[in-house]
Amino acid sequence: MIQHYLKITFRNLVKYKLQSIISIMGLAVGIAFFIFSFYWLHYETSYDNFYPASNRTFLVCNQAETSHSIYLSPVMSTFIREYCPEVEDITCSFEDSGIDYSVNDKIIKSPAFLLVDKSFMNIFPQKILYGTLPRLENELIISETLARQFWKTPQEALGSILRQQGSRGIHLADPQQLRIVGIMADSPSNSSFHYTGYRIMKQFKYDINNEQEWRFANAIIHVMLRKNQKHKDFTQHLKSLLEKHKMTPEELKIKITPIYKKHFDFASEKSFSYSFISTFTIATFLLLCCVLFNFLNLFLNRYYQRTREVKLRKSVGANDIILMKQLMTEALFHGLMACLISGCLIEVLTPFFEEIFQISIQKNTLWLEYLAIAFISLSCIGIILTVPIIQFIQVSTKQSLVNKVRPHRHHIFRRISLSLQLVICLFFLTSTGVLYMQLRFIHNVDVGFDTQNIIEMRINPREQNGNDMLEEIKQLPMIKATTTASDYIVCKNITSFEERVEWNGQTEEDKKSRFARLALQNSGDKIFNFRLIEGRLFREEDWVTNSNTPRNIFNSPILNKIILTQSAVTAMRIEHPIGEIIRIPIGIFRKGDLEWHYSDYEIIGVVKDLYSQGMKTEVYPTIISQAHNWMQSINYFQVVPGTERNAIKAINELAQKHQWEYNEYNTEPQTVDNKIQELNKSEIAIFKLFSILSFLCILISLFGIYSISSSIITQRQKEIAIRKVMGATISEIIIMFFQEYIALVFVAAIIAFPCSYYAMSIWLEQYAYHVNISIDLFIIILNIVTILVLFTILHQVIKTARQNPAEVIKSE
Repeated sequence: MIQHYLKITFRNLVKYKLQSIISIMGLAVGIAFFIFSFYWLHYETSYDNFYPASNRTFLVCNQAETSHSIYLSPVMSTFIREYCPEVEDITCSFEDSGIDYSVNDKIIKSPAFLLVDKSFMNIFPQKILYGTLPRLENELIISETLARQFWKTPQEALGSILRQQGSRGIHLADPQQLRIVGIMADSPSNSSFHYTGYRIMKQFKYDINNEQEWRFANAIIHVMLRKNQKHKDFTQHLKSLLEKHKMTPEELKIKITPIYKKHFDFASEKSFSYSFISTFTIATFLLLCCVLFNFLNLFLNRYYQRTREVKLRKSVGANDIILMKQLMTEALFHGLMACLISGCLIEVLTPFFEEIFQISIQKNTLWLEYLAIAFISLSCIGIILTVPIIQFIQVSTKQSLVNKVRPHRHHIFRRISLSLQLVICLFFLTSTGVLYMQLRFIHNVDVGFDTQNIIEMRINPREQNGNDMLEEIKQLPMIKATTTASDYIVCKNITSFEERVEWNGQTEEDKKSRFARLALQNSGDKIFNFRLIEGRLFREEDWVTNSNTPRNIFNSPILNKIILTQSAVTAMRIEHPIGEIIRIPIGIFRKGDLEWHYSDYEIIGVVKDLYSQGMKTEVYPTIISQAHNWMQSINYFQVVPGTERNAIKAINELAQKHQWEYNEYNTEPQTVDNKIQELNKSEIAIFKLFSILSFLCILISLFGIYSISSSIITQRQKEIAIRKVMGATISEIIIMFFQEYIALVFVAAIIAFPCSYYAMSIWLEQYAYHVNISIDLFIIILNIVTILVLFTILHQVIKTARQNPAEVIKSE
């Protein structure tokens, strides 16, 4: 019997090939896109879940707007251990950065070692391939990759002694020796612990009553809560304890982050945010729903075209169960074909999505998710079609063989399904429109400084080969001007701040104000071309020092001219800032106490605010000051327009010549424009994503509308003929059909527009500066979709309306 069912299935597949191709390919694309997005979401939210107590392990971090950091004072670990009984275990670790090691006459350049306490291995146990775990001070385990890089086999590394040696101009007074006691497996790609080694550090005692110790934030603290303890309760308890003891700095804002979300909270500019990944998954799910509705709609449309066939089968002895099996076999077979094609698409598109997602896709996990989603999709097809198929069989068998059923009275499910498709299409199109408006706003906004023709490169000034290379870079023919800065002009998080700034008319509340500090060398203000509002920028004489130049506590000359941004002037509430004096402190430790020494600075100009962190963050009140050469390491090169690529290529060639290594201390050259683009990476990617999904959604829906309308209009030929006999004109018939589809579009708009407005309003809330969603956008989208739908059915309606009614009635 199954062979008979399949034979009929193949015949109908060929007979209704256009509808079958549209429904199968649409569903295949929807399944493939959703599987990739679901895999990405699962991958990104499964970070470090392989540790035994990962669901109870959290990072304690600082999420203050002005000092967003993974690092805290190690005193915090002592405080938590003493006052928080809900914590089962706690570990405090330090990154061993900037240190080279020598072994067997080889140099290991700045390996990513982590200094850990003994609790670390209890919370984050490592898989030891050879040797044992470190137990004593200065014992070390290294990764298998590092072992194979410097020894013939990992086993040979056991027992080796690594000796510290200074690098990048750092002198080590007491270089340590580390003994390798174990080789561990490399961390999986979805882990935040990508260290090449762990070594046991010396245990220190920290005094929680020492206010100064709270200010040294260099430790990474993880806690493992006891079972049945909620991290929200622990967060509130810890915050209340810190407020009670009043020992932490004012800028400290404690946050307890699950370890699977740690890489989101402290992602780089180039990383995708959690909101983007989840939005992508939701969008592909909506696409899957759209193509599934289209698949079901087209399949039901084919059922109604086969009414006479069903009645004939019934007349020759087929019962309802046999008909049910036949029709369900066809539906599931088409769904299975869609799943198989989606599998082929997955195999072909995997490299493409690996590049887009910037991850390595594990095929085994991907195919397991594919099987699960394919099974769910087939199950949904079978379940959803059960009721319409039963109803169709019952209605069809009640009709006589000579009197046709009027199927246009039984289009409720198809109309609902078509309306849902249009809802999703309108949602995608409206969302894409809002994304385009926000992206255009971001691109067109004046960030307050020039970004074109400027190359950024960080060079550590302590390294001689870096200085030599820097001097050669300045001599390149495409370099027009150079400067250095104390901080990145474009960055996700500002790191240089000034507090305790004083000025005339300051109130007690004003003393809590914090100002971003950007120190520039000569020509910096000219290269970035800050938008001057009043006063002036720096002049050559401002950089000249003599015996009359004021000096700081170290007896060093002070370049005491500063420029303020608009928001800084507003924060200080200074009506006439030019010529005013503000006092900026410098902190010095003496005998364990922090002393503040102030110097006077003259305001010479006011410039527009600097949107250096993109549109998501409110601009910080900024003080732009002069800087001494020895303070800087972030270099900026203004190049001849159009020579950016050649300049970067020449710089990289000089880096090879001087054996210069790029790392976290010495970054590769890139354009400031490119950094701006990186800040908006998620917005650009999500706009492209929604554009593609909107195109696929509207294209598949229009094909579905064309196929369904063609079938319905064909079934209603007799009705149209009778209307023409009764005096209806062609235009009246066209308007009648147009009204039906316009009604569907408007019903869909009533549902889609509020949903899209709500969703996009929430999305826009993440921006400090964003566009407003106006009603004009909804009107434009509604008109576009209405025109597309009417244009899709226009040819068929006109063709049917022009038919000779006598011929139609005669054929009936």
